Amino acid sequence: MEIVFGAMGIATIVFLYLRIRDQDRTIKDLVDRLSARNYSEYVATKGYEKRPPDDKQAKRLSWYDDPMEDDEG
Repeated sequence: MEIVFGAMGIATIVFLYLRIRDQDRTIKDLVDRLSARNYSEYVATKGYEKRPPDDKQAKRLSWYDDPMEDDEG
């Protein structure tokens, strides 16, 4: 019986630790947003780990998006 209560106590402590850690991250992010003068400053201070690299070429929407050709020769 004591083992069950001990396991439940440890599980509760771990759950509360993870929840508080997540709340601290959220609060830190909101404070960073409020501290920045504008959005570009906020983005400049953030890391780019979460953003995946953009390897795809953008789809051409009109003739204006065609690559430029050199008129030499």
